Amino acid sequence: MWSWWFGNNFSQPLLHVVEKIQEISQGNVQQSKIDVHRNDEVGTLQRIMNHLSENLSTVVHQAETISKGDLENKIEVRSEKDLMATSLNQMVDTLRIQKSQANIIIEKEAHLSAFIETSVDAIITIDEIGTVQSVSSAMKNMFGYEPSEVLGKNIKMLMPEPYHSEHDGYLRNYMTTGTAKIIGFGREVI
Repeated sequence: MWSWWFGNNFSQPLLHVVEKIQEISQGNVQQSKIDVHRNDEVGTLQRIMNHLSENLSTVVHQAETISKGDLENKIEVRSEKDLMATSLNQMVDTLRIQKSQANIIIEKEAHLSAFIETSVDAIITIDEIGTVQSVSSAMKNMFGYEPSEVLGKNIKMLMPEPYHSEHDGYLRNYMTTGTAKIIGFGREVI
């Protein structure tokens, strides 16, 4: 008799909590709630498990929404101690800012690209070691090279001596000291 009473009143309710913990640990946070009919410690434990499961389910749902690109919704923060919801909301805010900044960069790149492409003069951009990153369509008229012949090559290929031999040194000096010896001064290239 004692074992039946103990099993019904403690073992079975605790077993439900353990099963729920196992389901959560295996990634299943969408399961149903534990029925709570008690006001003692076991009932409190069951209510806490239900609350934890509900919070995890909300966070998982929000994470799935974010992973699909929807950054408009926020998770309800139920208390100051709700660190999961607070952290996820902060992450969403950061992602929103980054998305906005990325859109601004994309717009500026499109504007710059349009400017470079319609320029009458050849415009060439290089990286810190002199590798040509982009060229305008005026490249062919000014230098006689197709853009594809210059992209990925060192800019000095377009320069006569002594600039051809000295250019890498000028770039290294600029990267080291910040003092422009070529940048900002026009060069006539033949």
